[in-house]
Amino acid sequence: MQTVRAAVLAAAIAAPSLATAAGHHSGPRLVVRLYDAFGVGAQDMATARATAQSVLRSAGIELVWQDCGAIASSSASEAACDGPVDPRDVLVRIPVAGFQGPVDMLGFSFIDMRQHSGSLATVFADRVELMAGQTRSEMGKLLGRVIAHEIGHLLLGTNAHANRGLMRAHWSAVEIQRDEPVDWRMSPPDARRTRQALLVRSTRPVVPVGRIARATE
Repeated sequence: MQTVRAAVLAAAIAAPSLATAAGHHSGPRLVVRLYDAFGVGAQDMATARATAQSVLRSAGIELVWQDCGAIASSSASEAACDGPVDPRDVLVRIPVAGFQGPVDMLGFSFIDMRQHSGSLATVFADRVELMAGQTRSEMGKLLGRVIAHEIGHLLLGTNAHANRGLMRAHWSAVEIQRDEPVDWRMSPPDARRTRQALLVRSTRPVVPVGRIARATE
């Protein structure tokens, strides 16, 4: 039986379907299957993707986005979004949080502690939106940073957090408001481990997932 744990991110306060951002592709690619059941606005989603892309690119990884909507509607989309998970794929669901978990939890990732990797992350856009409003910050940018944080957990294969930088456990209102670049980048050791982990997991077999990725289920 596999041991699975959740890596949780909390806040410390009471484009085309398959495309990368413009630029030179200098690192290994990671396909992100994005299941948006919340209905993030087009501009906020574009900003979120660009933000997450920038964070992971600084770690030497290129993101390739697969827009899976909330529920795939065509056979081609179902094949791309419901098919087996390649080791270089991750699944990011964006549902409404409702009563799931503590009210300050922005997202979480499921980590296989034996394989030291994961493929499925959940990000609560309604809580991100609320925090962005409370801190007078940009919703799309904050959403992208949460997505990048959770992808970091999936690749690093741990629910542990760093003391500083993007992979720290708690994001305070002050940190969000001051928007210092150092707070939103992976530390050099985390960036190196993340890139190496993607290269290692690319040698693993494809895993069938059934319908686990559906954001509405």
